[in-house]
Amino acid sequence: MLHHLWRPMRLNSKSPAKPRTQHAYSPIRRQLGIIINTNSMFISVPEDKIIKLQTLLQPYHTHRERFNIIKGAELLGNLDHIGSILPWFRHLYINIRRTFNHCIRDKLHKLKSSDRYKSLVADIDSSQSEDRKSALLHQLTKLQTAYIYSNTHPSEDAYLSSNFKQDIALIKALSIEPSLWKTPIPHIVHRVHPFTAYCDSCSFGAGGYSPKLSFLWHIYWPIHKNTNDLLDDTTHINIKEFLSIIITFAKARRHLIQHPSSAKDTYPTITINSDITSAIAWTTKGISSNNRVAHHFSRIICCLQYNSNLGLSVVHIAGEENFISDAISRIPLHSPLSPSSSPFVQDRVIQIQTQHDCIRYCELSPIPHNLLSLITALLSPQAGRLRMTTDQLAKQQGTADSRLTFFRRWLDSVGLGSNPFLINLPQDTRNYVLGCYVCHLSMGNR
Repeated sequence: MLHHLWRPMRLNSKSPAKPRTQHAYSPIRRQLGIIINTNSMFISVPEDKIIKLQTLLQPYHTHRERFNIIKGAELLGNLDHIGSILPWFRHLYINIRRTFNHCIRDKLHKLKSSDRYKSLVADIDSSQSEDRKSALLHQLTKLQTAYIYSNTHPSEDAYLSSNFKQDIALIKALSIEPSLWKTPIPHIVHRVHPFTAYCDSCSFGAGGYSPKLSFLWHIYWPIHKNTNDLLDDTTHINIKEFLSIIITFAKARRHLIQHPSSAKDTYPTITINSDITSAIAWTTKGISSNNRVAHHFSRIICCLQYNSNLGLSVVHIAGEENFISDAISRIPLHSPLSPSSSPFVQDRVIQIQTQHDCIRYCELSPIPHNLLSLITALLSPQAGRLRMTTDQLAKQQGTADSRLTFFRRWLDSVGLGSNPFLINLPQDTRNYVLGCYVCHLSMGNR
């Protein structure tokens, strides 16, 4: 791509030759809203784009509760362009775009209750002509677009979610640092990368290694005081696989900081092999899941990537070929309190190393304490439990009230209405009454 950007334009053979200007060979060029500098080997965001972003972010202070859809669309377009330049920025952009899409979906839900929308949908369903149906669908699309971007309903502006506020605050904090708005060209060019690593995860642990960087890591997923499980039911395997990629990249980044002579390139890139396509997509394109814990981890990998000399590339590998990482991740749990640095784990790692020459000289090293503490906190059941909105709570409360009302009406019909909670009745009598009520429901009486 870079070769074509600087390739001189071929002149028509019939036209006279023109002297080539110095600008045609300038090492710093602006192309499609991107500044490309072949001297420093960086691509960067133009200064006017950064100023525009900072201007668009000014109204989004911490105490703001609503935002305008049109202003949000303008901000989203600016973030989309920057996300195409900066790999670490994509994670924040995807999170904000998901919030924006939810707001549009909520506005469309209000539109669907209007009479005009219902009449158009009814006409489309009853139309026999394809031309007529196509025209009606076009009218429906125009109606939706006009309603979403209408300024006549200021009270119906979208609410700012907590995730939206957190991502905007992170962008505002990073926007004041000029060095973060550029990316090394070697990090985005497809080539043979100098370093490779492998990682895998299972229900109770994870592990990975890098033969060229000579490191090996293992972790047991944390067990919390309030549960005896290893979070099998509360943490999805995609999140654990995504975490294994994050840990592997963090280990490689720290290794190169401690041993800078390991890298011959100024801006090397590591290729991490994983056997879960969802985790790979989350790393390269951004989180597509609505899981709140996954959003927190996307911010972690964002913070690891920005201003880092080490680039990240994640590719898929078949599960059968990733057997070494699988063996490391499945080191059995010796005891509920056994850490990954215990002698039992070290002995099992030595056994695996003796079976595979490629990791014979890899050193088992601990995970950075701050990253491990953050993972433990975010994997807790309290962090994984999504907060229900007021509408959801009201709906559940309404359902419970209607069920209680129906039960009281049935008790009135059998002469027990004066004692709706069956107080002071023998246990057998209460069981008999409840059994009769279940039979009443099973017969289709609602």
